[in-house]
Amino acid sequence: MNTNLPSSIAFEGTQLSIIDQQGRPWLSAADLARALGYKDSRSVTRIYQRNQEEFTDEMTLVVNLTTSGNQDPKYDTRIFSPRGCHLIAMFARTDRAKAFRHWVLDVLEGLAAPKPRPEKTRQTLPGGLTLEQQDAVKALVKSRAEGLPRKKQGKAMLKLWSAIKSKFGVSYKEVPAEQFAEVLSLVARVPLEEALPGGEPLDYAHGRRAIDNIRNFAVRSLTGNNRESVLSECDAAEKVLVRGWSEMDEAILHLSVAKSMLKRWQAAR
Repeated sequence: MNTNLPSSIAFEGTQLSIIDQQGRPWLSAADLARALGYKDSRSVTRIYQRNQEEFTDEMTLVVNLTTSGNQDPKYDTRIFSPRGCHLIAMFARTDRAKAFRHWVLDVLEGLAAPKPRPEKTRQTLPGGLTLEQQDAVKALVKSRAEGLPRKKQGKAMLKLWSAIKSKFGVSYKEVPAEQFAEVLSLVARVPLEEALPGGEPLDYAHGRRAIDNIRNFAVRSLTGNNRESVLSECDAAEKVLVRGWSEMDEAILHLSVAKSMLKRWQAAR
């Protein structure tokens, strides 16, 4: 039950008893009739009987209530949820019906306890990337896209995700965990219309500093297989730098973007 529900509530001076039905405020047919201005408490029951095909079990029920002062304290009565009250008021032809409909939506429904949202449990696919690895891939994709003008970011992200699917034949979550470094490398190498941070010149010294920075970051901040994977990528990039200028630009771009991704990823953990 929703212990925050009041025991009663007033509509235009008419006091109505609240029936707590699993945390939601329901009204009895008799109280509903009084709220709508009917002199006969059975008027609502007759409205329901004429239109019962319009109602569901979530809108009206017959329940066994308990009263004090009676020899037989228990009796069956029909009750209506806020939605059920609103529908009854749609069929009603009293002067108070229109105002009551607004009141139901604005006041009565507002008393209901919000339905708790079930927590989504993230699970890894058998043999696929770990959750930590998935977060790293998503962070790198986002980081690369954010280096572009806003109007081009969506297209860039689609291109990066498609590149993974094309290369490995599966979604990024299904890529074997041992290929984590290859996924990062691929995402970092896919050509996009982006510039290097700070507009620094593409020279050997810059590439050397980028490798050293990302290697030191991995040693200080990452653990286990993820650290080893990034360090292996640093070793591979270092060899690329030695080969010559034709592949150096790609290596520098790779490391510059990966460094930015890793910092964001670590800060969010």
